[in-house]
Amino acid sequence: MRAWRRHRRLTLDALAERTGVSKGCLSRIENGRKPGTFDLFRRLAFVLDVAIDDLVGWEDARGGQRARRRTSFAP
Repeated sequence: MRAWRRHRRLTLDALAERTGVSKGCLSRIENGRKPGTFDLFRRLAFVLDVAIDDLVGWEDARGGQRARRRTSFAP
């Protein structure tokens, strides 16, 4: 998420304002200390103009399974 936010030249304050989520919450998600919800990642993807998969760090693993990196979203 941080990489896309920086790529779009947005501060945490600006992203927080556009998504309606606090700066502190976004910071904790960026640092892997808090999971985000699907709804939050949907809003972030819209604002950052990326796919949700790009934000949560899905990548192909052996056997065609999908693995999550540190940043994930809660069910």
